[in-house]
Amino acid sequence: MTVWPAAAAAGDAPGVLVVGYPNYLGCLEDIGAARRICDATGALLVVVADPVSAAILRSPGESGADVVWAKANPSGRR
Repeated sequence: MTVWPAAAAAGDAPGVLVVGYPNYLGCLEDIGAARRICDATGALLVVVADPVSAAILRSPGESGADVVWAKANPSGRR
């Protein structure tokens, strides 16, 4: 699981935080923790979701994502 840095404390606040759901290793990130960082810094939360897993995982929108992006072909084949 990713440990989100306290960017606001360092004075280097991000404009956008992009989270893979699930990430490239297949692990589920804590979108709620990412949402809290975005709330503290004023950043947008963008979640890149796997559409195949959408049937069994909680919706990123339910976790507070501002934008959800999904690719129709997650296997990488063209």
